[in-house]
This record gives sequence, C-alpha cells and structure tokens, in this order.
Amino acid sequence: MAAQRKTIVVISQLVLAGLLATESWPTLAACCQAQKIAEPVPLAAPAAEPDIRAWVSQLSSREFAQRERASQALLEAGKRALPYLREAFVSDDLEVALRSKRIVAAIEVRLNEARRKAFLAAKNPGIGAPAGWDVFRDLVGDSEHTREFFLAMHEAEPDLMSSAEMQADDRLKMLTARVKLLYRQIVNQRAVATRRQSMSSFHIASLFLIASLDSPQDPSLVQQINQLVNYSDLRMRLSGARHRETIHKLLSTYIIHRIESRDRNADYYAATMLPIALNYNVHGVLPAAVRVLEEGAERKEANRTRTSAIMYAAMAIARFGSKEHVDLLTKHLSDDRVCSTWSVNGEQRETQVGDIALVMSLHILEEDPRDFGFDSLAGNSVHVYQSYSMSFANEESRKKSRDKWRTFRQGGSPPLTVTREK
Repeated sequence: MAAQRKTIVVISQLVLAGLLATESWPTLAACCQAQKIAEPVPLAAPAAEPDIRAWVSQLSSREFAQRERASQALLEAGKRALPYLREAFVSDDLEVALRSKRIVAAIEVRLNEARRKAFLAAKNPGIGAPAGWDVFRDLVGDSEHTREFFLAMHEAEPDLMSSAEMQADDRLKMLTARVKLLYRQIVNQRAVATRRQSMSSFHIASLFLIASLDSPQDPSLVQQINQLVNYSDLRMRLSGARHRETIHKLLSTYIIHRIESRDRNADYYAATMLPIALNYNVHGVLPAAVRVLEEGAERKEANRTRTSAIMYAAMAIARFGSKEHVDLLTKHLSDDRVCSTWSVNGEQRETQVGDIALVMSLHILEEDPRDFGFDSLAGNSVHVYQSYSMSFANEESRKKSRDKWRTFRQGGSPPLTVTREK
C-alpha cells in the first residue's frame, strides 16, 4: 500500500512538472479563479526579507491554494523578491524551481513595462535610459515615434543594443558574432519564411547604430553587413517600412562613418556603400559623396576601387545634389580612368570617369546628354544611367562632347548633331 502511494505521488509530480513546463500552464490569476480563491491585495509597504523567504518556502506546500497565495505575494513583492527567487532556481523541489522561474519572468515583464512607460513619459530621459539612447537621439531626434522605435530595437536586439555601453573591443566582438549569425540565417537560408522571421527593420537598425560607434571594423565585417542590407527581400521591406526615415538616418550615419574613417579601406567602403545609399535613396550620404569627389580630384592614381568610389560618388551627387555641385563634378572632366568597357556591334566602347562626371552634370542641369554626343545611353532608376552606356568609341567623339560642353557653359547652345533612334 505504501509503495502504491509513493507511485501515485511520483506520477502526480511528473504530471505537474509537465504542466509547468508547457506554454499552456495556467496563470496565477487563472488558478486562483478556478479554485475560487481571492487574489491577495497588493502590499501597501515593501515586503520584508523574512516574509519573502517564508513565501518562497511555501512554494513547496502540499496545499495548492497556499502555493498560489505565496506565488502571488512574491509577484507583488516585485524587485525585492528577485534575489530570493533566483536562489530557488536550483531547489531540489521541482515545483519550487519552476514556479520561481516563472515568477521571476513575470516580475521582469512588469519591471520592463514600468521602465518602458517611464522612458516614454520622461520629459528628458537621461540616467536610466536604455543603452545607446543618447547616440540614437542625437542621430534621429527625440519624439514619441523615435522612442517607440528605439525600444523596439532593444526588444529585437537586447544584447547588441546593450553593447553600446561596452568597451570598444567588447562591442566589436558582440557585433561581429551577431552579424555572422544573421548572415548565415539570411544569406545562406533558403526558406523565405525563416528569413523573414530572422530579421526586421529593428534588427537592421540596431546593426547600423552599433556599427556607427567608434569601434574598429575590418572589411570582411563591413562586407557582411553590406550583403545583409543589399539582400533583395530585406531591401524591399525596409524601403516600404513606415519607419523608413529613421532607418535612412541610421543608414546614412553608418555609411558616412565608414567612408570618413580615413583608414586604408576608405575607398573600399565608398565603392561598396554608396551603391547601398543609391539603392535605398538615402539623401544623407551627400556630404560623404562630396568628400570622395574632392579627394578623387587630388589623387589621380589608377586604382580600380578608387575609380569605382568616384563613379558612385558622382551618381550620388547627381541623385541627391544640386546645381552648386556641378563645378565639383566638372573638375573630373579630364579624368581618363576607366570605369567600364563594352562592345556593341563589334565596336569597343569605353567609359571614363570624365564621361560619368559630364553626364551627371548634365542630369543636374536638366540637359539631355544625347545632345552632347552620348548616343548609347541606357537609363537606370538607381544610377541615373547604366555606367557602360555613358561611353565613347574613340577619343575624337569624346573631344567633340567636351567642346560642346564648353560652348554650353560659356552661354552658347550646343549643336544638335546627334541622330536619335526613333
């Protein structure tokens, strides 16, 4: 008979453990209601240590009602009960361990919600604001919308966002590990549904913010972030997000920070990140594009990466700049560094930096480049025109184009000598 009672007790404990471990385990309030037990009135004063320890010990009571009352009392005790409940995580009593973990989780939800409400209601959040708030606020401003967005970033990437207050080396390790994981999930994952669950606008915004801080970064890490941002499915969702303006501000800051880093990889950053700005229509990168062109006019070395950086900078200025930038563009008219080559009908054509600078100047001035000898233009909504199409078959045609430009700038009208296709 004693053996049977012991077996029943063991089975009961296993069944209870199964209920506690599942997501369908009833809430404390639901249990109280089912047993027709009134919920305790919230404590008027902070709970004392002896009371908290007594309630923790009552979690192992043989009476279900007493266990529930103790659980509710601990929940109401809130933050003061956390250390005692965490001690109970390793209790030999399975129910005590499971209940204490669930109560801690419930208390943390309450505390987080209280902090959230305080942050949203504060006139000027300062000490006690979530990590990274000061940097974020300086970049995108302080409003109800930006505060909500910032909190969503913390919910999406709690560890990464907390790294804003870490030392630079530790922050870089955190960022590198997170980017590698997301890269594997997004780029190497074929299941579309899984990709969409893995990353949202809040995830990518967190990456931009942390990557913009003064932490050293190697090109391979930047390359992986760029590939994440360029991923077509994510790009479509970010471009249509209602938080697009905030995302664009963070993205432009990230791009400018890298391009203006003045390290040996600055050309690489410009050549790979200005196309991202063009894809996302991020006007904020204009200062970085201007800087690339200014430095490109001074440094004429035939470097493929630098040539690409100048090409995309010219396109960014054409997209986001104004007539005041034309003089900067025209400083590159004599730049014969080759951007691309192609063959059409057996004719070899070449696009030089100077050709792109001229076409982008004409675009800003709302002139048709075809009137200046560019007879093979192919439009492109991102780059204004396809780079290969801003080309000439020989230097004679290129010289005639420049002569027409000089005439135009001197106040004359260029002769319309180009035969256009109907």
